[in-house]
Amino acid sequence: MSSFESRLLDYLVSVSDPDFSAIRATLASDRDYDAQLILFYEKIWSTASTLYGNQPVDLEAAWSSIERQIESSATADSSQVRPPAVPLQNGVQSSANGVDNGVGKGRSALLRRLQQVVTVAAMLGAIAVLTMLFFENRTISKAASIDTVYILPDGSKVDLKAGSSVRHLRNEFFLMGEHREVYIEGDGTFDVVSMPEKPFYVLSDLTRVEVLGTIFKFSAEAHLSSAENIEGLVDFQVIDDTLHAELSPGDSASYDGSEFLVHKFEPPVTPIPPPPPAHTIGTADLVDVLGHQYPIRLEMAPYMHFEGTVQCDLAEPLDTLLQVLEQDSTVQIQYLPLSQGRYLLQSLQGSVQDKAPNYSYEDLLEGKPFDP
Repeated sequence: MSSFESRLLDYLVSVSDPDFSAIRATLASDRDYDAQLILFYEKIWSTASTLYGNQPVDLEAAWSSIERQIESSATADSSQVRPPAVPLQNGVQSSANGVDNGVGKGRSALLRRLQQVVTVAAMLGAIAVLTMLFFENRTISKAASIDTVYILPDGSKVDLKAGSSVRHLRNEFFLMGEHREVYIEGDGTFDVVSMPEKPFYVLSDLTRVEVLGTIFKFSAEAHLSSAENIEGLVDFQVIDDTLHAELSPGDSASYDGSEFLVHKFEPPVTPIPPPPPAHTIGTADLVDVLGHQYPIRLEMAPYMHFEGTVQCDLAEPLDTLLQVLEQDSTVQIQYLPLSQGRYLLQSLQGSVQDKAPNYSYEDLLEGKPFDP
């Protein structure tokens, strides 16, 4: 039952003879105002009144039956002597000891009260039956035994987890009101079709999410419900409007009936990119430098092909340096690992063109350190 319907019923039971024109004027400013729902209850009230009018209760006969039972009980009690009753014109009996017709007045008041009670009972019974039949025929329930993608009447999608269920109005009624409503038990991810003129609500027993068009997760289990926004903007609300929180992408909120928690999304810290390679060097100079540094561990293949310029850190160990060059998209290198940590370098080509070399084999021979 929606919050607007609850307020409408509260208003109906607070007056003895409701004027539905006055009801419409009173509730017109309600943000959840639903003209179709008011019309429905007006028809129920009218039908209940007609049913009562067609089957009036014979209160006089009922009261006479009560009096006969009282007199019969008094006659059976031989210890009690009762003066004979004298009939009066108005049909009320007065005892011969001169008691006035106050009893008749009391009976009339009681009869009016009984009539009011019967009227209210008849109307409430009719409302209960018709409401049950009305909503039974207007709603659809979908339970998922496995993970399921469920399409709502407006085209919105719900990824239902196994064991979850949703309930909503049938296709012909879903878009009739001023907003769209879906009740969920369990876990579901909603991808909502944007309709700014018809806000979308997902409800549980304690909370609801209001959204115009977005993707979000909603979970409702017993007294705990939670929401996590994925895309767009949603408003997570306690059903009685006491608390709410707007959730941006990545934000989440939960409510268990007493504690309202909001968790703001904190993006991960962007790692600092590594510094660029320390050296820009021609491939011919690099081959000579590596051959000088590692005369035993690095062998050069006969007729090895090398050309171009590469970027690297000459201070890196040989194993690391070869791996870095192999992963560099601007470098084409071929080498074979040998035994005892040795390598055979077969070819080396570089395509760095926008930077001039800042180190050479001559720099190494002159004792220039690798630090640029």
